[in-house]
Parts: sequence; C-alpha cells; structure tokens
Amino acid sequence: MQIPEFIEKDVPLARYSTLGVGGPTAYFAKIDVDSNYPARSVSVNDQLLEACEFARDNCLEVFVLGRGSNVLFGDAGFPGLVLRMQANGIEFSRGGLLVGSGLLVSTLVSLGKTVGLGGFEFLAGLPGTIGGAIYGNAGCYGGEFWDVIEEVIFFDGEYVQTQRRHSSMFGYRWSIFKEKPGCIILGAKLKVGLKGKKVIAGEVRRVREKRLASQPKAKSAGCIFKNPPGGNSRISAGRLIDSASLKGTRVGDAVISHEQGNFFVNLGGAKAGDLIELIKIAKGRVYEKFGIILEEEIIRVGEF
Repeated sequence: MQIPEFIEKDVPLARYSTLGVGGPTAYFAKIDVDSNYPARSVSVNDQLLEACEFARDNCLEVFVLGRGSNVLFGDAGFPGLVLRMQANGIEFSRGGLLVGSGLLVSTLVSLGKTVGLGGFEFLAGLPGTIGGAIYGNAGCYGGEFWDVIEEVIFFDGEYVQTQRRHSSMFGYRWSIFKEKPGCIILGAKLKVGLKGKKVIAGEVRRVREKRLASQPKAKSAGCIFKNPPGGNSRISAGRLIDSASLKGTRVGDAVISHEQGNFFVNLGGAKAGDLIELIKIAKGRVYEKFGIILEEEIIRVGEF
C-alpha cells in the first residue's frame, strides 16, 4: 500500500526523547485515539488501522512512543514505524476513572489534587504518559502505577480488548505488554479514592520537593538502571553508582549526574553511543566493586 498521508518519513527521534538523542525513524505517525472514551466502546480509528496495515504490508517493526522518557534511541535511527499515541481522554465511570494512553501522568496528578481524588500523589513530578506508565509499571517512593489500575484497554492488531488487572500482568518495572509488542495500549480504568484536597495538595508538594531536590534539571531519561532485587534503598542502583565513585564520569557530552547517580544527563551534544559507553562503565565498576550486575531500566530502541 502507499504511504498514508499522515505518516511522515525520516523524522529525527532526538526531538521526541527527553534525553535529546537519537537518529531518524524511517516512518513516524501521531495517532489520536477517539477521545469519546467510555471503556466498553473504545474504538480504533482509521489512522491506527491504516498505520498497522502499512507496517504489516512492509514488514516494519512498530514502536509505540509516549513522551520519550526511559527510552534511548540509537544514533543510526529506527528502521521501522514509530507511533506516538495521543489518546488523552479522561472521564469518570462506575466509581473509576477512565484515561487515555496519551494522557500525561502530571495531568492525572493535577486532577486528583483539584477534585480530591487520592491515590496518585506518589506520581507527582513523574514525566511521561499513562500508556508508558502502564507499559513499564512506572513507580517511585514506594508506589507503582499498577497499584491504581483496574483494567487496561488495548488493541491486539485485530480487536480492542479489555483486561482486568491480575498479579501475573505486572512486576517491578515490568508489565505483560513488554512481552506483547503487537499490542497497543489505548487506555485504562483506574481506581480512585476520595481524600481532602488539602491533604492531597500537601502530599503532592512533598513528593515534588523530594524529587526536585534529588534529580538533575538537565536532559535525562529518568533512571537508567533498575534497583537490585530486594528493593532496599540502601542498595539502590543510585547508591551503588555513588559508592563506586562514578558521579561526574563523562563520555562526550553524556555524564553521570552529580545529583543522582542513576540519572545520566545530556549536556547538549551527547550521542547514544556516549550513553552506551557510560552504561558499560557503570555496570563494570559496580560489578567489580560489589559483585552486583545492574539491569537496565531504560529501553534501547533502534540501531546503535
């Protein structure tokens, strides 16, 4: 089939990465999923169907992108099709909250604070979208995104499916969708609980202040590594990197942050290769000093 008009060619991925690195993707499309969003009538629009058909016909790998955090795009780019989901509907339904996959997590936190919906405070200051938070089970300060999920709505390539939350579907910085690359998350139904607005505002402020005090302001992708098994903050990846005297280590314009050892930042002209070399250095030094193998949380996409 011909290239649909809404699909762009040779789009630089650096502009869609919070790290600001990455070569071009062969094809790129922004997809607006229907914002008329009752869970039982979510539909897949013509654009998404056309994009998926185009990818199948041309044997293209598809990568679904939110706001580009926790992603490292390769310098040589991505030879497939990148879909940037912009499904940002939000509404109340049967005691829950229905949200589109493209909705910013920060919008969810702000809504909770404005109308007194508790349960989202730990997400304050977290970048990215609902779809990305579901995909990677984003979390911080003792909470995980799947803690607030009741159902996930997704497109499996043929049909829209609704799957109720089950413990087998998620884990630490993992969800079943990492094992199902053909499934595209459209949205979710979230649990909500009523709380005093002042209580929520105070908790959101506390979390944001804690995040601002401990994380760098420069371009980054969030945490590079998962914490080692056990979840004990005394052996977090950041503390291990700090204890290995790695803060400030630099390759090109990529540097291990002085504020938080698990954040690698772009000083302006970093390449993906610089980040890969820093990851290699950090893994080697931590293993040499502590005998612990750090596992990457960041997702590598494309050709390096």
